[in-house]
Amino acid sequence: MSEYNEGSSKELTDSQKSIKKIISGFNNPYTPFRFHEDMDYVLSKDNKSLTMDEVSVKYLTNYFTLSDLFIANAIAEIEFGTKDMIYNVLQQHAKKYKDKVIPTKYDSLRGRLSTLTQSNIVRRFRYTTSNKENVSVFTLTAIGYNFVKKICNFKKNYDPLSSVFPVDEIVKSLAAINVMLKFTKYSSFIEYETNQNYYEKTIGRNKLYGEVKTQVGDHRYYILLEPMYFRYNSYRISGEEIEKNIKHRINLIKAYCSNRTAKGTPIIIFVCEDKEGLKKAMIHTKKELVNFLGRIYFTSDSVVFKNDGILNSLLNINQKGDVTDELKQNFF
Repeated sequence: MSEYNEGSSKELTDSQKSIKKIISGFNNPYTPFRFHEDMDYVLSKDNKSLTMDEVSVKYLTNYFTLSDLFIANAIAEIEFGTKDMIYNVLQQHAKKYKDKVIPTKYDSLRGRLSTLTQSNIVRRFRYTTSNKENVSVFTLTAIGYNFVKKICNFKKNYDPLSSVFPVDEIVKSLAAINVMLKFTKYSSFIEYETNQNYYEKTIGRNKLYGEVKTQVGDHRYYILLEPMYFRYNSYRISGEEIEKNIKHRINLIKAYCSNRTAKGTPIIIFVCEDKEGLKKAMIHTKKELVNFLGRIYFTSDSVVFKNDGILNSLLNINQKGDVTDELKQNFF
């Protein structure tokens, strides 16, 4: 994976120190977006089951408002999100749509999410991390999607069964989207798109978790955030099925790179759950994506959090962990 020995007493170069700092982030056992077998994913007590008529009356009597629906709209965009992730999306929407009544106050967001949950617009779930911390995850109900579609002009397709998605799949999405949102602070950032319904003739229709578009001069970069997770619920799915799914996603990435090359430069960032996942992801990459190695990077949500952003959080097989000059100049 790299040229240094973690236990060596030899003086490390700046490059090796950078690698060591990044890899230490993969060792964090307490990332909120990593599946473990004792993980309970349960409905919070403030969820309500209401009919469409009952929800409509709550809206018409201002129990929840248009401003609240823009919170639901932000959740619809990312499908699953924590409060902090939803807040980040709201900030982006407020910059883009200055005349819309999009709420941007962090302190009031918790209360508004609770109101939307009690109104059957939003579903709130809780799970515990391996160090027993609670994480709240929000998604929309089928009624909530219909509301944002009619009132907030939400255009994407949605899955009415998002409320019953398995938690080992949800944490993958949370990790990828959380890393993706960190790109918004850089000057070259143009826009992101989540949960694209991406079609390629050879592999069919698939979801892209997150794509960031950046521009430097006349050149466009397409940065795909792809979770490559190996932890799974063995009661639900087998290891063989996980491997098959990963290989399918790798074929998707090959097609994506070929497609985006005609428009600009594609970059793939694999989001991994831990150090063991990183090793497995690198093995898959060296074996099956050899023609794209110079455009593939690895990180995790815990690495990005520890290093306060993307710049010091990317590993590349060729560069042994250095962020290339091209990345520094064009993305950051």
